[in-house]
Amino acid sequence: MLILGRLRNLENQIQIIMNSISKYIDIKEDFLYKKGEEEGVEKGEEKATEKIILNFLMNSKLSIEQIAEFSGVSLTFVIAIKQKYNL
Repeated sequence: MLILGRLRNLENQIQIIMNSISKYIDIKEDFLYKKGEEEGVEKGEEKATEKIILNFLMNSKLSIEQIAEFSGVSLTFVIAIKQKYNL
């Protein structure tokens, strides 16, 4: 229903309807809610890992191989971050 509403620019009306039935339905049990929550957690973990690697690259004398090993990520991931920040 939400997707059809977006296609027809009915998001405000759908939001009103969803708010009116929210006392009967637990949104946290909704499949799309759970999927979005999982994706958010994964993105947060990836950003945290990226920040750790960036700190290693900027503030240590470790090789990129050592950084990958200590961080538990692939060498390719470390290289990608190094290139992203032009280090």
